[in-house]
Order: sequence, then C-alpha cells, then structure tokens
Amino acid sequence: MTEDTSQQHQQQLMLDREDNRSAFDYDCERVVINVSGLRFETQLKTLNQFPDTLLGNSQKRNRYYDPLRNEYFFDRNRPSFDAILYFYQSGGRLRRPVNVPIDVFSEEIRFYELGEEAIEKYRDDEGFIKEEVKVLPRTSSNARFGCFSNTPELHGSSCYCHYFSVRHPAQHSNFLRGNAASLPTLQGCQQ
Repeated sequence: MTEDTSQQHQQQLMLDREDNRSAFDYDCERVVINVSGLRFETQLKTLNQFPDTLLGNSQKRNRYYDPLRNEYFFDRNRPSFDAILYFYQSGGRLRRPVNVPIDVFSEEIRFYELGEEAIEKYRDDEGFIKEEVKVLPRTSSNARFGCFSNTPELHGSSCYCHYFSVRHPAQHSNFLRGNAASLPTLQGCQQ
C-alpha cells in the first residue's frame, strides 16, 4: 500500500467511527416532553422502540416540537402521561393511574397512538368484557331466519318481527297493525 492509500484508509476508518458515534449519540440523546407544563425527560432510544406510535415516530412527534424551548409540547392530561411514558420505558406495559378515569385514559392511549394491541391488553387488564360477535350465514333467507330463531334473545314472535322488519318492511308494518295487540312480545318491535 502506498502512503496516500494508507492515509485515505485511516481517514475512512475515522469517518466510520464518527458516523457510528453520532448514531450512538443520537440514539442516547435526551428528549424533553412538556405535558401541559410538566416536563418529562427520556432518551430517544426509549421512544424509538415503538416506531408506529406518536412519540416513537419522528415525523409524527415533530409536529409538536417547540424549537424555542427545545422540547415537545402536548396540551394533554398530565397524570396519564406517567403511564404513557412508562409504556415506552417498560417495553410495552400499560397501567392506568388510579386517579385517571377510564374514559380519559382510553382517549390518551388513542392520542399517543399506542396501537390496538396495547388497547386490547389495557381493556383486558381493566376487566372489560369482550363481546362475542355473531356472524350470520349469507346463504339463503331460510338460513338467516333459522339463525335468528336459534338466537336465545330472538325467538318466537320476536324472531318474526326482526326477520320481516329487515327483509319485508311493508309487510312487517301491515302485520303489526293487524296483530300487535294479540302478540304482546311484538309491542317493542312496533317502533
């Protein structure tokens, strides 16, 4: 190797080290987040663990950057943010503070875009009951009618009411006018 080639090689190694060091420094950079006047500090690498979230995505996060104060400002619920930041610091664990109402905390989770998985886990931890979705068959009218009649809350005359109010609205109205008085279970379906 010539002396020039050796110097170029050393310069390239130094540049590579600087690039690696600046990437490391960037990742360890401290970030100040101001939530309605209360300041929080964390490292950028903590936020970057969740790149699909508001704080983990630099483009989304930068909409809230205040260059004069060198911080991100959010006019949001302060007590909730302790738990939001803990979500990032703990690798995804989410616990609602006891002094924050469920609806307020749910809104904060959505605002910070923590994702459906975090929302589902939070709902499970809070004891929300999962509603079972009943899928109706799409084959024939008889199959739909049969499915309604097998549904415990829709049986007998009420089954007729639900089926015909959807499938044959004009006939449903005529049936109700003529028969509602003799079928008490249909009283709620007249509306």
